[in-house]
Amino acid sequence: MNPPAVYTNTGIMMVISGLLNILASLIWVFLLSVICVGVLWLVPLALGVWELITGTAMSNGTRQPNARLAAMAGLAAALLTCNVIGIALEIIAITRLGSTEVIQWLASEA
Repeated sequence: MNPPAVYTNTGIMMVISGLLNILASLIWVFLLSVICVGVLWLVPLALGVWELITGTAMSNGTRQPNARLAAMAGLAAALLTCNVIGIALEIIAITRLGSTEVIQWLASEA
């Protein structure tokens, strides 16, 4: 059974948001490494990488049961890095992953 178009499009949004979160985290790491606080921004960087991996798998049509959790982690990373575009994309992704079509497809057996 093919994945719904909403699911794959949401994966593309998560890829874009993950890349923006990684970029914002790297900027914070480099800016704050002078005062030895830059390492703290490796946590949002890791969340962005997780979201990027999950979003890539989703856009390829692979079933990811943890997609909503990855989107919520990406929202946390976007909030921590003050990434306004990432916040907007994450909110849209979370709401789209809550649609009945996507939930039924994720719950169905392959």
